Amino acid sequence: MDLLHRAPRVVGQKNGWLFRTLERDAPDGLVERILAVRMEARDVLGHRWPRAFLAAFIAPLSVCLILLLSIRTVGLDSEVLSRVDVLIADAITTIITAIPISPGGVGIAELSLVGVFSTIAGRDIAGIATAGVIIYRVSAWLLPIVVGWLVALRWQATSGTRIFGGTPEDVSG
Repeated sequence: MDLLHRAPRVVGQKNGWLFRTLERDAPDGLVERILAVRMEARDVLGHRWPRAFLAAFIAPLSVCLILLLSIRTVGLDSEVLSRVDVLIADAITTIITAIPISPGGVGIAELSLVGVFSTIAGRDIAGIATAGVIIYRVSAWLLPIVVGWLVALRWQATSGTRIFGGTPEDVSG
């Protein structure tokens, strides 16, 4: 039996130990559910893995491009902060915000970006960098939420599909 088939069974055994320790009933069919999800993922990504890989590669780069455009919008040109500097700041911030201190890294990401930019280009750009970072966060974080709600509301209105305000019974059918 290969690792892909052994791993869910090991998880199931450890899961049983965990639930016994917590004095709770373990969920039924956990191993089978893990194997089913694995098989579904393999089927979905089997032929489309290049597209999934490309999307996973492009998504963070597009967010970094939004950061670069935001920094350029407030007047910090390439002599002050190069594209590489912005990429480094974004990478450092991504690592820092991987630790879930606040939802969406709110506050932590801004502090990190302004701190890295100020360290690279000098403390005198902190105010301008802060303005660029706020534009970036609104563009990359808040704006997609608002646009998503508007698209979902339009979809609900045109398709007759109930997205908001339903009960779980409405959704399940």
